[in-house]
Amino acid sequence: TTLAYAALGEIDKAEEGILKLEAELETDAMGSALNLLILCNTMLGNHEVAIKYAERGIGYRLPMMVYLFTEPVLKPLYAIPRFRELKQEVLGDSGKAEISKRKYGKSLLDDDLRGQYQQQLKLLMSQDKPYLDPKLTLRDLAQMMNIPPNQLSQLLNEGFGKNFAEYVNSYRLETFKAKAADATQQVLTILAVAYDSGFNSKTVFNTFFKKMEGKTPRAFWKEVTK
Repeated sequence: TTLAYAALGEIDKAEEGILKLEAELETDAMGSALNLLILCNTMLGNHEVAIKYAERGIGYRLPMMVYLFTEPVLKPLYAIPRFRELKQEVLGDSGKAEISKRKYGKSLLDDDLRGQYQQQLKLLMSQDKPYLDPKLTLRDLAQMMNIPPNQLSQLLNEGFGKNFAEYVNSYRLETFKAKAADATQQVLTILAVAYDSGFNSKTVFNTFFKKMEGKTPRAFWKEVTK
């Protein structure tokens, strides 16, 4: 629907849809949300925004990015040097929808390096608590680790069995649970504590909490505040 509004030039409705898609970037629907955000922003003339989302998709190593770069809708971006660089990176010299085995088909981490990065990341998360920043991105965390975003994405997938959103939100969830059990925090609302734990969306918080705990945040809150 958002894509249709963008195609029809109904800017207000399209922008409402874009806000909803942005909220989905912290959920399991991240891949399809990124895809639509790139297409919609291109149609609306927000070319730099579309390119930023394309960079993010490549950083997450999403397979759909290969096919997205062949979409005719993205032709307005062809004149932008950064987009041409991204397209070259994904499609290679052939310009066809083929994934380079060197870049995408082989692990970027051997066992020793993966283990080293796992320990480094755990230490970073426990000491610096970057997950408390609601605007934290994969690129931000990779910079803190001093490694490329695609290596961090692979580390999370292979070393922890999670994508970026799942990994970061798991820390936010544990922080929320600890705060909820703290009597000094119980004067606050559930949502206030969730935001203070790093979540930036009520929908994402509720969905992730229910998925991981098998109950709603309110049910959990009642249990710990009896």
